[in-house]
Amino acid sequence: LRVDNFKSFNKPFEVDFSESDLFIFDGPNGFGKTTLFDAIELCLTDRIGRIENTDNKQKNSHILKFYSEKPTTIFLELKEGMATQAVVYAYIPPNTSKVENKPGNCTVTIKLLKAWPEDFDDLSTLIVEQERTLADITGNREIKDTFDLFNYVQQEETCHFLKNKENERHNKI
Repeated sequence: LRVDNFKSFNKPFEVDFSESDLFIFDGPNGFGKTTLFDAIELCLTDRIGRIENTDNKQKNSHILKFYSEKPTTIFLELKEGMATQAVVYAYIPPNTSKVENKPGNCTVTIKLLKAWPEDFDDLSTLIVEQERTLADITGNREIKDTFDLFNYVQQEETCHFLKNKENERHNKI
């Protein structure tokens, strides 16, 4: 996972999850633990549920960016063993409008790439996956619902799953 200018990360930050089957993030509030979950959720589901369910007030700055005037990028590499299956790429343009700073109006472009970028300063070399979808790669057609359940179990303070109506929760389960 690589985030740049995403929420509390004002500089590029990378986490290599391939070294272990289990990762535990521990630390005080405001150090980016939930931001990493948010980046993964955005890549896998095209949204961030806990932000989606907040008020829809207009903000002065973008709710997902550290610096409004810079682009925001997130890269999530999906591997099987040591082989890259795909890379999910999320992009938020610089200088978004005030209307786009509302939780429901965020402009985020998400693409599926064939490989991890060699040069993060030259994104014109990205090779977009044309043949497969994220559902094809993961074998999960219900990835949004799966993530909601996973995130609910992993982050007990994230209650957006419980804010769904009872029948919506049952359908996801």
